[in-house]
Amino acid sequence: MGRKKALMYVVLLIVIALFVFIIVSGNKAKKSEKKDVLIPVSVITAPVVKGSIQEYLTYTGTLEGREQATVMSQTSGVVERVSMNPGQVCKIGQVLGTVENSQQEAGVEQAKAQVMAAETNYEKAQKDLTRIQQLYDDKVATKDNLEMTQLGVKSSFAQLKGAQAGLKVAQKQLDNTYLKATINGRIATKLINVGQTLGPGSPIATLVDDSAFKLKVFVPENNITKVKLKDQVEVTVDAITGKSFKGTIQSVSIAFEGEGNSYPVEIIIQKSGNQDIKAGMFARSTISTLKKDNTMLIPSAAVITNDNQTYVYVVSGNKAVKKQIEIGLKNNENSEVLSGLKSEDKVITTGKDAVSDGTLIQLGDKKS
Repeated sequence: MGRKKALMYVVLLIVIALFVFIIVSGNKAKKSEKKDVLIPVSVITAPVVKGSIQEYLTYTGTLEGREQATVMSQTSGVVERVSMNPGQVCKIGQVLGTVENSQQEAGVEQAKAQVMAAETNYEKAQKDLTRIQQLYDDKVATKDNLEMTQLGVKSSFAQLKGAQAGLKVAQKQLDNTYLKATINGRIATKLINVGQTLGPGSPIATLVDDSAFKLKVFVPENNITKVKLKDQVEVTVDAITGKSFKGTIQSVSIAFEGEGNSYPVEIIIQKSGNQDIKAGMFARSTISTLKKDNTMLIPSAAVITNDNQTYVYVVSGNKAVKKQIEIGLKNNENSEVLSGLKSEDKVITTGKDAVSDGTLIQLGDKKS
């Protein structure tokens, strides 16, 4: 009897194990079925079209005056007078301040006196030479007398030249006490005050020629050949909303600067009476380069560049298909397609980052 019960228990355990196995296997099958269900990615597409494209390059920089200069002191001394204020218009040679110069004035007067004395001596020597020459011709004066008088003329002439040079030096020293503008423009910053002691090389003021402005940008080597002298440039200034200004490329460097192999390009922007533009403002330049008509175009938003490959995803039935392409001109809106696409293709613009080659897709404009 005990053996029968034990056998019944064994059979019952086997039945329960089979039942559990069937349930677990069924759940796994259901999970596998769920995994096999693919959810399409919603995308938005754009057709390949024929049209015109204008390529433009955008670079940023800081506005400068057409010319900018820092006036430096050429002498030592105490500032006696300042005759400038920020924003004031100035001309080349205009006095912006004066260093105490009584000693230099005295030096000029002394040098002038020395010149006058040298001139008098030279005139007397010339008259002596005329008189001795006449006596020598009349055989009254000797040749030694004539030669000594000629030497006297040369000596007095040399003294005159030395005195005149001394006057120039003294006058220069006096002139240096008058601190003068070196360009036409406006006072940007005043850097001195009355009573301040200056030395040679001390900064006096910064001047800006704001009759026009200069924007210096750096163009990478792969684009520098597209930039030409006299090209027209549209310039916008962050601080001045709703306006753009016309610029012209004034210079294109033949040597790169810095580590990025970029070439300095200078753009001149005429002020045109607009008082809002100021040196130091941040500006953006848009340089128009090449243009093509009747060429194959796609939105630039569809183009992907990765690992030196350029490609797009196109719609093929209900799937995304990866196609490598070659790009020509491009701007923020469109890119020219040189090869890789056909006119009837549609490229994925929105959702391209969520798909790969063969991904099941659903067009966004067909959503219910």
